[in-house]
Amino acid sequence: SFRGTEFHGWSRQPGFRTVQESLEDAARSLLGQRVRIVPAGRTDAGVSALAQVCQLDAVLDSKAPIQAMASALNQLLPWDIFVKHV
Repeated sequence: SFRGTEFHGWSRQPGFRTVQESLEDAARSLLGQRVRIVPAGRTDAGVSALAQVCQLDAVLDSKAPIQAMASALNQLLPWDIFVKHV
């Protein structure tokens, strides 16, 4: 979920703060690899979402606890984005 008031929509845009950029940067920091996050739908600038669904492909270490990823991502994300489930 995210509070969209400070975002310029979902999709990455050069020079603007977007939800996609924030999530991909956090995922890259956590996983140590570049990922592309694909949403089930996009939002316009200023629009918030309570249950935005998205997908990413990544190569994970077999010992990586997938259950801990949401919490780990939330520690890296700004206050106005929250990952509920992974």
